[in-house]
Amino acid sequence: MHRLTGAVFALLALAHAAPARADFIACTETVEPLQVALGYWTPDREWISQGWWTVPGSGCLTLLTGDLNRRYYYLHATDQSGRIAWKSSREEGGSPFCVAEDVYLLVMRDFVYRNRTDCGGDDYDEVWFIEVDIGNAKSFSYLFRAADAQPD
Repeated sequence: MHRLTGAVFALLALAHAAPARADFIACTETVEPLQVALGYWTPDREWISQGWWTVPGSGCLTLLTGDLNRRYYYLHATDQSGRIAWKSSREEGGSPFCVAEDVYLLVMRDFVYRNRTDCGGDDYDEVWFIEVDIGNAKSFSYLFRAADAQPD
């Protein structure tokens, strides 16, 4: 009888357990905080670039919450001084996105002219983002390693 009661309590506990979180998390091993931007393709077939989040030094920050439903995400980061960046290039398989200096959310179709990115001069800059293949993961953490940083 005690086994049956224990099994019933275990099943009730599982039924009331909080669901597992599924998020896109950015982490850094650097001591200094990073400014991070994220790019992705929406279900509405639009490219989005979004930033800036401040990821604390030697810490992590959730950029997107909920199940991840894309295979590829794109990241760009700089240190607080803007002298060091985590970025990519066409040769490395990255992708260009427009970014703004302040907090922003940009729909990239607004910046495409004759199949080329035109970020609009003084208001926005084109920067290269790292392509991150998360496969079929519903949750993912990306680590900005100090060894991967480049002068900006």
